[in-house]
Amino acid sequence: MLPFTRQHRENREASNLHHCRVAYMVEIKTPAGVLSDAQRAVATAVLAAGGHFGVARDADEALACLDAWGIPRVRRLAPRASVAA
Repeated sequence: MLPFTRQHRENREASNLHHCRVAYMVEIKTPAGVLSDAQRAVATAVLAAGGHFGVARDADEALACLDAWGIPRVRRLAPRASVAA
């Protein structure tokens, strides 16, 4: 099992993951959400330290970050089918 933490901050969420001594961060945003100056500063610091940083707007994007970074998952989830409105 990989260490995984979730931080709740004023209705915002971020997930931090450490795998093989490397930091991986996914900032969870609403479809219209943007990174704050503080979040951009954290992203810059994580990247400068050799970590990885991503922004996800839904579960599929968060899982895509894990896949792009080569993070193993115990169970692979199929992407959800689009729901026509």
